[in-house]
Amino acid sequence: MGLGTLNKTISLLTRLIDDKTTTEPILEFSPQKPSLPKAPVSSPLPRTSPESVGISSAYIAEFLTALELDKSLNMHTVTILRHGKVICEAGFGAYNTQYFSSTFSECKSITSLAIGILIGDGKLRLDEKVIDMFPDDDSAMAKIKYKNLTVEDLLTMRSGATFAEAGSMADSLWIKAFFSSSVKGDIGETFNYNSLNTYMLSAIVKQKSGKNLLDFLRERLFDEMDIQGIFWEKSPEGIEKGGWGLYIRPEDMAKIGLLVMQGGKWNGKQLVPAGYIRLATAKHSTAPKSCGDFNYGYQIWCGREHNVFLFNGMFGQNTMCFPDNDIIIVSTAGNNEFFQQSSYYRYAIKYFCRSFPEAVPVSRHDAKLLGNVITRLSWQERLTLSMHRKQSVMQKRMKALDGITFLPDEPRSASLGLLPMLLQATQNNYTKGTKKISIDFEEEVPYMLYEEADSSFKVPLGIGKPLFTELDFHGEPYKVASRAVLTKNEDDEQVLKVIMDFLETPFTRIIKFIFRGDGSISLLAPERPGADYVFDFVGETLSEMEQRNKLIASTVGKIDPNYLRYKVNNVFSPSVKFKIKR
Repeated sequence: MGLGTLNKTISLLTRLIDDKTTTEPILEFSPQKPSLPKAPVSSPLPRTSPESVGISSAYIAEFLTALELDKSLNMHTVTILRHGKVICEAGFGAYNTQYFSSTFSECKSITSLAIGILIGDGKLRLDEKVIDMFPDDDSAMAKIKYKNLTVEDLLTMRSGATFAEAGSMADSLWIKAFFSSSVKGDIGETFNYNSLNTYMLSAIVKQKSGKNLLDFLRERLFDEMDIQGIFWEKSPEGIEKGGWGLYIRPEDMAKIGLLVMQGGKWNGKQLVPAGYIRLATAKHSTAPKSCGDFNYGYQIWCGREHNVFLFNGMFGQNTMCFPDNDIIIVSTAGNNEFFQQSSYYRYAIKYFCRSFPEAVPVSRHDAKLLGNVITRLSWQERLTLSMHRKQSVMQKRMKALDGITFLPDEPRSASLGLLPMLLQATQNNYTKGTKKISIDFEEEVPYMLYEEADSSFKVPLGIGKPLFTELDFHGEPYKVASRAVLTKNEDDEQVLKVIMDFLETPFTRIIKFIFRGDGSISLLAPERPGADYVFDFVGETLSEMEQRNKLIASTVGKIDPNYLRYKVNNVFSPSVKFKIKR
């Protein structure tokens, strides 16, 4: 990236990990995300039993149970299709497939389809020079550095551009910053995953079609497939981000996977050229093994050892397609992973990368087993008689907190907010700091009243299973499921634990009020995904900067990794002292 962007990026990272002050964004915040309804898709795919397409219900139950028992995973939803029919939908905890979900990089594969349509229309070529399409955003140096950069290089993550995700949080002119950035490796040769390559593809769609990416895809793809209501965030330049920022329901994501599996056809109509689909799902770049068991096509991952292709977003957003047996698995999650490093992919390959018959006998026992597993996975269905009893006991204990106010007793509250910090960072929507928290009962329902410097939130707390609400953060509304648990820690101290799942995202905020024996209160506020992910991200970002700039290298080289982890933990898993006001 350019020196100016580099300095601003370092400034933002420094602000982020300062736990004693409110994070001031480099770019002015402008709310984008609307309220997105929980509802079925406009045109549901057909449903059938697993047995009717050759898979036993017990087999799927075993797969779901494996995901449930693996504590390294934080699964949200799983949708399984065969032969274009939905055979299983499962929601974990409070999550449900009817919610819109943030795809993160999974939507890169959809941006690729827009490029394929333009190529099919004769408006774009794979070997077309990118620099020639943006005469107002280049410079003499850019024309030299990027003279050989092609559309195909963007598609295959071989642009070499170093203006990347971290830089986009600190610069408003993304196209100019892209061309101003230094080049890493050889253009057209070196794989270097960078979401700004996909942003440039989104900008190319606008240049060539005269329409923004979302409008273009609505006209050519989404309306044809009756995919409605989706939302795509835009850059400060007013262009869809392309490589992230899409909110879509899992079943509509399954439709996109099905379109690609069918060679670009939908209801007999060729929406994306078949030749482009073949190219897009084939290997063009060798990805590092640290990414997982997939190489890279045209914004679509393809298996190294198995015939499988994948639309993939960080934290576990996936559409995995198995052409040999016509199976598609769409999953959402909140895993600590950049690419395909979690065990989820091993389970999916193990269970579904194999041959199946066209039908197997129906078993009532197996169907009941699968139904029971799906019910067990969901908090919305899990309130048993014994939990009713526990709910009653806990509700009585919670009432002892009615009317109590918790006031922060140290400066760290300036960076403490209800919105998960990772979500604050990705949305550029930062808290102004926590002022007070209280518990209040209304008609036997406990509420957490959470007051920040410029916002107030009323959070209903489910006991036994979650309650649902929508909270507005500076004009951006999020659907939230929240529940409370009263327990004790290993020191026999009373703990009130509040869990808040932000249902359209991978993120969960956890707040633990620990009532110390000396009468003080400690508030712990971890999040999932959390500090471990951030530490790796910050470390990689600093390492990239160190390689590109000698002045920065001398500074970065002096940073103690243990100190860095300490600072990251203080922000993304803070511990703040509070006092009680009765």
